[in-house]
Amino acid sequence: MGTLQPGQSGQVNGKVGEMVVSKWKKKIVSRAAPGKAKKKGSTLQLAQRQRLSLVSSFLAKIAAAINIGFQSCNRKMTPVNEATRFHLNKIILGSYPDYSLDFTKVKLTLPYSVDRIADGLKVAIAIEDSHVLVINWIKSDFPNRLTKLADQAYVLCYDADSERAYFFKQIASRADVTARLVMPESFKNKQVHGYLFFVSDNGKLVSDTHYLGLIEI
Repeated sequence: MGTLQPGQSGQVNGKVGEMVVSKWKKKIVSRAAPGKAKKKGSTLQLAQRQRLSLVSSFLAKIAAAINIGFQSCNRKMTPVNEATRFHLNKIILGSYPDYSLDFTKVKLTLPYSVDRIADGLKVAIAIEDSHVLVINWIKSDFPNRLTKLADQAYVLCYDADSERAYFFKQIASRADVTARLVMPESFKNKQVHGYLFFVSDNGKLVSDTHYLGLIEI
């Protein structure tokens, strides 16, 4: 560690090249910048890093849906960070280093229990003309006080093989009880995971996520 006299470095504080400058006991001191850690980490640490990387990479691809569905969960974290924390111990399959994701357990929404709106009841899907996804649901005769006929349906389809997602926003209102979605060309002859959820007309409340299953386009 070296010391610097007033005037040599002005008001420098922090890293300068390979040197870190700071104030210690009323003196301006310098020391060598720390190098990169050379240890790979324990097996437990490596496993946790791989799990985090796998979940983070997947959620980044569906961030448009996550930003809506997790928007009100935790004001101190971004929706994607909160979704990462939520999914980390819920959708990992296998053991290190052969991890995979369980797409059947993915949640695009995490509504507060007191603020949730209803999802679709008796949801059914069908494929028409080889590439048109038709989704039907029924309206509840006894919805909760926040559920409205103007609530909007959102659908996300994810192709795990190509790691590509397609997000359909505001495709129909709850009152419509059906939605017809033209799949992108890249999804033809593919199997994709489908997810449905509803968002209030003002965009602030969400329903639970309804997994539509593995859909053959």
